[in-house]
Amino acid sequence: AHQLPRRIFDAVERPTVFPATVFVSVASGHLTLLAVGQVLQRSLEPASRLPSLRGAVGDSRPRGAPAIMGTMMRIGLTGGIAAGKSTVAAQLKQLGALHIDYDALAHQIVEPGGVALPQIVAEFGPDALLADGTMNRPWIADHVFGANAAPGARERLDAIEHPLIYAEAARLEHEHPEAAIIIHDIPLLAEVIDDIPFAFDHIVTVEAPVCMRLDRMVEERGMSLEQAEARIRHQSSEEERRAIADIVIDSTHPLPEMLAQVGEIYAGWCAGR
Repeated sequence: AHQLPRRIFDAVERPTVFPATVFVSVASGHLTLLAVGQVLQRSLEPASRLPSLRGAVGDSRPRGAPAIMGTMMRIGLTGGIAAGKSTVAAQLKQLGALHIDYDALAHQIVEPGGVALPQIVAEFGPDALLADGTMNRPWIADHVFGANAAPGARERLDAIEHPLIYAEAARLEHEHPEAAIIIHDIPLLAEVIDDIPFAFDHIVTVEAPVCMRLDRMVEERGMSLEQAEARIRHQSSEEERRAIADIVIDSTHPLPEMLAQVGEIYAGWCAGR
């Protein structure tokens, strides 16, 4: 058995030792962790935003610890914007991993009818919504990530979106008990590593020089240079990502070479389960 991470200790009077695998359920505004003969409950204000989550598999393993039950390995995948993380994720998915794309989940929750959209409009005002009922992404990008964004704007958006994204990721894990290797594809993992309700067996970061990433964002994504620089400025640094990772993939290498490296890493995970 391993101790729960410090973020759980902060919610109780004293440290509590739990088995490596716990079950997480959100109901009535509380997060409940159920272990063998033990229950820990703490108030979780954002849980009121998670009405769709009825049960999910969580894990208290410290980062880098081996999977105890030998049935699932959870990998955190991150990297700088336009560094090549999506290419690595696609290769891991092709090799057989279950891929949980946090960017896709973030889009899902702000689609018309999505659980986050009404809260975003309530927080940021009607300009956050287009006439057709979809989120005004250019306005949000400018007012949350732009150079003239109000102080704390990104934190306000994160407080709405992150708990909902975590809930959907947990639901996907719970719906795929057959998955041997699960990739949590999280661009902002370095920023949320102390708050995310998952522990990872390994963390992979995909990196490339800033100049190369800026070129890709302008040429391939149609951003202005100012927009691209603002997006990079609002992300963690390469040093911060490397500090949480135990595997670094350099995407400046030729594509076949990089994909071969990904294959070797995946084979090692499979052999080590």
